[in-house]
Amino acid sequence: MSTVDQIKDRLSITDVISQYIEVIPAGKNFKARCPFHNEKTPSFFISPDRNSYYCFGCNAKGDIFSFVEQFEGLDFKGALKQLALRAGVELSNYGREKDSPKDRLYEVLEHATVFYSNELNKNKETITYLTQRGLSRETIELFRVGFAPNEWRSVSTYLKDKGYSDEEVAGAGLTKISEKNNSTGGAYDRFRGRIMFPIADSGGRIIAFSGRILHDDGVQAKYVNSPETILFDKSKVLFGIDKAKFAIRRMNFAIIVEGQMDLILSHQCGFSNTVAVSGTALGDELITGDKIVTNLGLIERLTSNILFALDSDEAGIRAALRSASIGLNLGMDVKIARIPDGKDPADFLLAHTKEEWWEVIRKSEHIVLFQTENVLRSMTDEHKRVKAIRETVVPYLLDIGEPLDQAHFVKEVAKRTGVGEDALRAQIKEGVLRRGNLTDTPTSENKKTLQIPPKIDLLRRRIQGLYFWQLDSKEQYLSPDELKERIGSIVGREFIEEFLIIDESKRNEIVFEAEILFGSKDEKNFKEEVDELFGNFEAEYLQDRFSKNMAQIHTAERTGETEKVQQLLAECQSISIRIQQLKNNRTQTYGNK
Repeated sequence: MSTVDQIKDRLSITDVISQYIEVIPAGKNFKARCPFHNEKTPSFFISPDRNSYYCFGCNAKGDIFSFVEQFEGLDFKGALKQLALRAGVELSNYGREKDSPKDRLYEVLEHATVFYSNELNKNKETITYLTQRGLSRETIELFRVGFAPNEWRSVSTYLKDKGYSDEEVAGAGLTKISEKNNSTGGAYDRFRGRIMFPIADSGGRIIAFSGRILHDDGVQAKYVNSPETILFDKSKVLFGIDKAKFAIRRMNFAIIVEGQMDLILSHQCGFSNTVAVSGTALGDELITGDKIVTNLGLIERLTSNILFALDSDEAGIRAALRSASIGLNLGMDVKIARIPDGKDPADFLLAHTKEEWWEVIRKSEHIVLFQTENVLRSMTDEHKRVKAIRETVVPYLLDIGEPLDQAHFVKEVAKRTGVGEDALRAQIKEGVLRRGNLTDTPTSENKKTLQIPPKIDLLRRRIQGLYFWQLDSKEQYLSPDELKERIGSIVGREFIEEFLIIDESKRNEIVFEAEILFGSKDEKNFKEEVDELFGNFEAEYLQDRFSKNMAQIHTAERTGETEKVQQLLAECQSISIRIQQLKNNRTQTYGNK
């Protein structure tokens, strides 16, 4: 039996996938909301019999290897190593004849990690420093902390003896190659006299290092990080993500700290859902143009809740605020912890109990409220306070994409500061226009057509599949006429037939999909699933209408069409009430389960 087959034989696909996302039974199969595209109605199916998965929404499919590769942004060997470790399968000689240049670099970095770790064990001064900073020997070993001797060629000589070329070692970011013929000519070590913190990808493979100077002479940089290499892109990894990912999934929030010691002490104290930005940087997208999952992209797949606990100094606060803006723009819920006495997390954890740190985490505030409180604490002059609200709070309100969430925080800011809600909304509208998110081009009213935004087209497809399945089925749970009525109540009766238009070549496909999604239900569960599907579609459809109405309001205000403005405002109010009703119904339904 091959290595791959041994792993598949020992690991259930359901168990592997359920570590990453929530799965629920669906007859003899399982289903989930797909982690690879945005959806509210589950279209991702897992078949234990076939040991595979398939998403009817985005066509993602494969086995445990392809899932881990796609979810974590790993290559096949990265997924293989991770799953082999879990399955207890030996990989010592797997694929040695197929080693690529990248594989060689992984080997170089692994050997370097072992070298630095061994050097640390020889260096009592460094061990004393680390233990005085609160690290236990077990934690030091767990995070594979090491030490780079203060010599020009210690690691380069070690790796050369292992059979790696100067170019390979330099390509891994460990050395520099000097063109000058001097005492340090040729390859020399990038890290010297530094405590070494290995940075791993989400699969646990070492891809870079961050080195902290042991003796600070005021001349050398306190930290030196690996340069970007073919393995290390600082926007695609977070320090500690390999050890934190499943805790983030389990606890449904991620704590983001700044430094290595912040991260390691957090894990040592039990906060294993913590990652650090030290040596890395948060990207402002989830997936890059070359389809690589970024660091925030991986966190977003595990949770939509992030909490920044960065240093309390000015630089730390600035970094937190920038990162918070990125998180909000990616649709995440973002909070910031206020650490007492200007401490960083490591100093606080060293001086306080883990219960006291949990209290700091518990009292963290949403970024909008965090900034609002900063203004209230620092500004006493009313005019300056209003200006500060406009400059430091409104931009974060603008970053909140969900209108109801935005409305909630507008109300909170108004209540705390005394600034009127209407004034805040006007500032938000002005900010939206500055960002170019709205157009002043009037929409034509001569020809009304059904407008289905692309992001909810999947829900439309589900409803179409449900309709044609019931239309063709001898045993109907819901009559086609009843389904038409429900469609018409959302999009308008005049658009029912247009809503149901499909490409006939895809009819069998969407009917089959609906049969898988709904066919295994008893009557009660079937109706609950249908209610959820229509509820999700209506909420998204209304949300789109609300956004378009707001754009038309701006246009009408500029052209002086007062009556139209009032009409659109009344419609927006009605839409908001209906969206809230849908949310309340959903909360009541799932709260009682």
